[in-house]
Amino acid sequence: MKKLTESETIVMQCIWKGQKDVTIAQIMQWAREDHGKDWKQQTVSTHLSHLAAKGYVDFYTGGRVSYYRPLVDVEDYKRDRNGNFLNAWYGGSISNMVEKLNADGMLEKAEVTKLRKILSGKSKTADQ
Repeated sequence: MKKLTESETIVMQCIWKGQKDVTIAQIMQWAREDHGKDWKQQTVSTHLSHLAAKGYVDFYTGGRVSYYRPLVDVEDYKRDRNGNFLNAWYGGSISNMVEKLNADGMLEKAEVTKLRKILSGKSKTADQ
């Protein structure tokens, strides 16, 4: 997958949030509400053009409005980015990452308990 800029990632998060075809106006609203980005229509349009060129979005026009839809699934994107992050910073090792987070005091007791449950098979996801 091609790497996205921070702004392109925000636009994609807005599109994935919509769970259906979304308009530039919706993207602008969600970018403002969820990410504090007060972008102009042309700015969002430019990001969408870049995303289309990278193969992340497709669009169609219905009357005067264009609708955008993701071509990349959010979970596929997360998996790819997580793998790249782990490889770049921790040699592909989740245990090395967790060890560093713990050494830096970034793991709360509740999170350690949750991790133990996940690893022991008592919890299938971190959301439970």
